[in-house]
Amino acid sequence: MQPHLEQNVCHVPAMPAANPFALELAPYACLPGLPALPHSLARMELLLQGTVVNLGAVAEVIKRDASLAAQVLRLANRNREECDRFYRIEACVVQLGISALRELVQTTPPLSPADARSCALLNHSRLTALGAETIAFQIPGADPEKAYLGGLLHALPELASLTAELGADFCEIDDWPLPTFIWEVIRGFRHPFTVARRENRLCELVRAACEWTTRLGGPA
Repeated sequence: MQPHLEQNVCHVPAMPAANPFALELAPYACLPGLPALPHSLARMELLLQGTVVNLGAVAEVIKRDASLAAQVLRLANRNREECDRFYRIEACVVQLGISALRELVQTTPPLSPADARSCALLNHSRLTALGAETIAFQIPGADPEKAYLGGLLHALPELASLTAELGADFCEIDDWPLPTFIWEVIRGFRHPFTVARRENRLCELVRAACEWTTRLGGPA
C-alpha cells in the first residue's frame, strides 16, 4: 500500500510497504551533506512525524533553507542523464517520499549558531531568492520558480567552503547532479566576466537581486 496524497497531505499507512525508490536512495541519503539551519531541521522533523504529513508545508520549509533545498534537488535528480527532470521542490518532495525525507533530516548536521558567516550567507541567499522571484514576476517569459532557486543556491560553493573551513565533513558539491540552470547561475557568479553569464538572463536577474540584497545590508 502506497502513501495517499490529497491536497499536499500524505496519509502514511501504519505498516507501509518497502519503497523501492527510497531503498535506491539509501547510499545517496547517507552521504555527508551541508549543515542546515537548526530551526529548519526541527520544523521538518515535527512535520514528518505521525501518520499524516503535509508535504506542502515540508516543501515550504525546504525552500527557506539553501542547504536543504540543494540536498533535496541532489537526491531527486540522482540520475545525471535526467538532472533537469525535477527542479520544483514540491515535485522533489513527492518523488523522494517520507522515508527518504526523514533520513535526510537525521543525517543532516545542524549549523552551529556560532558559525555567524554561514548563518549570514544562508539568510542572504534566502533574501536574494525572494528578490529574484519578485523580479521574475515582472519579466515576461521568466520563470519565478527558477529565479527563486537560482537566488537561493547562487552561493552554494561559498557555503561548502565555509563548511570545509570549520573542518566539517561534506560531500563535494561539484559532483552533485543539480539542474542545469542552477549550475549556470553558480558558474556565472564564479566567473562574472564570462560571455555565458552576460547571455544568461536568469543569472543577470539573480545578480540584480543579490546586489539589491547587499544594498539592504546583507553580505555579498
